[in-house]
Amino acid sequence: MLSKKKLLLSVLLLWSCLLWAQLPNDLHFQRYSTHEGLSDNYVFNVVEDRQHFIWVATFQGVDRLDGVEVRHYSLIDSSKTDAQPTTEVLIDYKGSIWAIRNANLFKYNPTQDRFELKSHTKSKEFNALNNKVKQKFAVLNDIPNQCFWIARENGLFRYQIETGRLESTPIRSFSTPYKIISINATTLIVATNEEWISYDTLTKKSFRIPKPATEWVIYATKANHWIYSDEGRRIWEISFQNSQFTRPVLTEINPQRKEIRSITTLPNQTGPKVLWCGLVTGGLALLDPENKNAYQRFNDRINELNGLHYRRILNIYQDSTHNIWLSTDQGLYRANPTKFQIQKELFPFFRKLNISRVRQIVQHASESHLEWIANSNYGLFLYDKVHQKIIKSFEMPGSGITQIKYDRYGRLWVLSAKKLTIIDPQLRIKTIPTVHLKPDLLCWRIIFDRYNNAWIGSEIGLLKVAFPTQKITVYAPVITDPQSISHAFVYDLKWLNHQNIALATRNGVDIFDINTEKVTKKIGPRQNVFALDIDSTETMWVAFSNEFIKISNHQVVKSWKSYGNNRSLRFKNGLTVDKSGKLWMNTNDGLLNFDPVTEKFQLFTENDGLISNYFYGFIYENNGNLYLNYEEGVNYFDPLQAHTTPKINKALLTDFSLLDERQAINFWNPQSPFKVNYDQNIITFRYAVVEFDHPEKITFRYQLEGFDKSWKNGNTRRDVSYTNLSGGHYTFRVQALRTDGNADSNIAEFRIFLTTPYYQSWWFFGLLFCGITSFFYSLYRYRLKQILKLQHLRNSISRDLHDEVGSTLSSITMLSESAKKSIDIDQAQTRKFMESITTNAQKVLESMDDIVWAINPKDDSLESIVLRIKEYAYTLTETKDIYLRFDIDPRLQKLKVPMKIRRNLYLILKESINNAVKHSGCNELKITLKTENRALNMVIQDNGQGFDPLKPSLRNGLENMRQRAIEFGGEIRIESQKNKGTTIYIKMDS
Repeated sequence: MLSKKKLLLSVLLLWSCLLWAQLPNDLHFQRYSTHEGLSDNYVFNVVEDRQHFIWVATFQGVDRLDGVEVRHYSLIDSSKTDAQPTTEVLIDYKGSIWAIRNANLFKYNPTQDRFELKSHTKSKEFNALNNKVKQKFAVLNDIPNQCFWIARENGLFRYQIETGRLESTPIRSFSTPYKIISINATTLIVATNEEWISYDTLTKKSFRIPKPATEWVIYATKANHWIYSDEGRRIWEISFQNSQFTRPVLTEINPQRKEIRSITTLPNQTGPKVLWCGLVTGGLALLDPENKNAYQRFNDRINELNGLHYRRILNIYQDSTHNIWLSTDQGLYRANPTKFQIQKELFPFFRKLNISRVRQIVQHASESHLEWIANSNYGLFLYDKVHQKIIKSFEMPGSGITQIKYDRYGRLWVLSAKKLTIIDPQLRIKTIPTVHLKPDLLCWRIIFDRYNNAWIGSEIGLLKVAFPTQKITVYAPVITDPQSISHAFVYDLKWLNHQNIALATRNGVDIFDINTEKVTKKIGPRQNVFALDIDSTETMWVAFSNEFIKISNHQVVKSWKSYGNNRSLRFKNGLTVDKSGKLWMNTNDGLLNFDPVTEKFQLFTENDGLISNYFYGFIYENNGNLYLNYEEGVNYFDPLQAHTTPKINKALLTDFSLLDERQAINFWNPQSPFKVNYDQNIITFRYAVVEFDHPEKITFRYQLEGFDKSWKNGNTRRDVSYTNLSGGHYTFRVQALRTDGNADSNIAEFRIFLTTPYYQSWWFFGLLFCGITSFFYSLYRYRLKQILKLQHLRNSISRDLHDEVGSTLSSITMLSESAKKSIDIDQAQTRKFMESITTNAQKVLESMDDIVWAINPKDDSLESIVLRIKEYAYTLTETKDIYLRFDIDPRLQKLKVPMKIRRNLYLILKESINNAVKHSGCNELKITLKTENRALNMVIQDNGQGFDPLKPSLRNGLENMRQRAIEFGGEIRIESQKNKGTTIYIKMDS
């Protein structure tokens, strides 16, 4: 009987251990509060949408988190209830975001980026039985039935998401409701402060049983089963069979805790059901209903570690990337149990003793709580890491320890710059002399063969310390021997198999056979080797300054010089292979991990828990941890814990702004392309990626196709602006880069169409071309016209000279010849000839004077015409005693008159005055110049004998006047009556 009890106890203990093993060793919670941007520290619940944004319901409204930005949304309710606000955020079956505030139902509009009221507390349905609005209500997001169930004191309501209709149910009243759960496809359970109510959604039947409580916390665990807690700090389990409640099964928890406020089982939890319980003032508790004390130690540690005591945990949620979110009354808390954990340990005595640089740490051979700590400038310490005190120290001033390592006899070998020392299990020290080899001989690495001989890499070659004689043999390079080692500096050495050693030298990798004591192979580039290691398949990995190579069967099969998004590899002095075959490298960027199977890299930096990105090397020791050594401490971690490259969520476009004004766009379902007017040509794209562990490590690259020729590195910026784009189609692409620099496969895109300004459009250029062509053609035509005009002027002058001067000169010539012949015969006749010659010469002078005046540009004003007419008119009228009077509008004095018009106008006036003086017999002559209706009117009026204008005449003066008027586009009208004078009207458009 006793053995059975022991067996049962052992099974229970083993079961508890298995359950314990399924949980993370530690959960480090990060707190988000108003300091990090939350609208309020009182957080009701958290959900994750399909874009992986985290939506948080707070006392002030709803917040959206992506790891960097917190965007706040107010829930504005026109009904203005007096109740204390209670907020809840929900995700429906379509992925839409809803919020409830005092039973006011809001839906998020991604186009407008705000919540819109869909139903409120003063709607007809809500107030059918009770106009009093109270705080308590319950909501169930029924995803299979595409509806919300809302329980209020005035009844149970069904909100149809697709139609937006709020429907009542046969349940018309409640005592204060606290929670609704769905226990199967058709049955709802409503918990109130006085009773349980079951409701069948198909038959619409319900029944109730009394179950008084101050505040119910219920949670459905499986079909027709649920658990709940009461004010007695107990957990009960209920089953629902044959439409009846079964007797509750009691499970007690720690009576020192306060009442439970939230219960859940997180997704992806393997093994038996484990309850995650948020306590009112006791923090977070994990409970196994069948073994209530299995997690007590875990509970204490997790609450003490994160300061969760005295937090009222209202809701527990796990998102798709395994983040656990705790909604509390003092902020929002997040932890990721799947995160790769890097621990650190600092040694306070380093600062106290004014020493630095941890060279190596080795766990004691027999005492697990002790470890050897090698220091660069002091010596060696045996350290109790549990009690954090030094057990014993071995001072080796100036020794420069490079490595410490146990052999199979429990002896600790200490390599340094001056000594080769052995410390036995009784802590006695023995020194092996090396002065005869080289003073202050520097040794770097040591390994042991199956015969217990020690092989050491040093600055003079490969050393063999024979067992047990401790005789030292040196294998140095020999120029004449091709099978000697390549270089005296042997930095590292590893066993390739039981008889070959791979040597890392300053001149490449050598394979040394310990039996023949010769180098059998020289592999790879003849360069300085920084580090090497060999995995379980005898594949060799060798690191140089800027690349590492893979060597299999003594052949280089592949090499890498960069990782991620073309980031160069820059090695320091460390490379090691863990027991799973993955590589860990010491680079200038930090700790780099490489998976030979997937050939993917993962970078760890200070943001992941490293003391610094710069460390000295690796220590892979018998406790299974990998150590990184620093000045005053170490980082350490189990390399076999899951460390797959974390998935980066898809980059998301969040805003598109024109002139700093956000446009109404639904980026979750974009309509393409978005039209942008050319005068709004300052555009800004804002984007994000949801990442909470290390958002500061996420970088982006972007490209505006149609403008950028290639991807642009945006670093950690989450917005980019463009100005002065040409019209046309563009596609903006943005992509998140993983922490190792590799591009994530998901690309967010958004297309726009930018209208073309009229001055850049094809038709504008066509019109411009036509305009320029027309201008130059018009210029050509104008020039041609001017040339023709000049030619016409020349022809006119030539004609005038021929008609008026040439004929007169011809007559002068003929008169001169006649006068010459008659000079001796008839003096009187000769005198007549000479008088005619004088008269004709005078005409020539007058004609020449008229022609010169007509073409002189200085005389192109109407004033010049008036002065010349006055001069001519006064000369004629004075000889005939005719009274001459001019009536001229002073405004016309400066009027410019083209040459052709000026000449024709002058000749018309001259002819008119000449006719009046010679033929009218007048004694008064009046000349008038004035403007009427934008026309120039000239009137020449005499009081002579007149004539009949219609009567044919042998003189052609009047006809010439009409022709000249026609030439400059004017009109001429002659009015005359016998004995009443003559009036000549000349009209010309001004």
